[in-house]
Amino acid sequence: MKKFLGIDLGGTSAKVGVVNQQGIVEHDFVIGNNVVQLLPHLISEVKKELASKNYDFKSDIQAIGFATPGFIDVKTGVILGAYNLG
Repeated sequence: MKKFLGIDLGGTSAKVGVVNQQGIVEHDFVIGNNVVQLLPHLISEVKKELASKNYDFKSDIQAIGFATPGFIDVKTGVILGAYNLG
């Protein structure tokens, strides 16, 4: 069964949850932010945590929802005004 990954990116950490198709949270965890390498660090740590719980990122995760402070410039894909992310 496919899963969905929710990521809430805050100023000091990212809260992450794996949700199944019935809307039940199967696993949740928190990752501290590395402001120098924010996204590479986040991706690496999410993949490690998922693997430790026997999730296969490529085959188990159907979609990712990403919440972040600020606004997204839809033309460039850049987050604007997320001052607490460094």
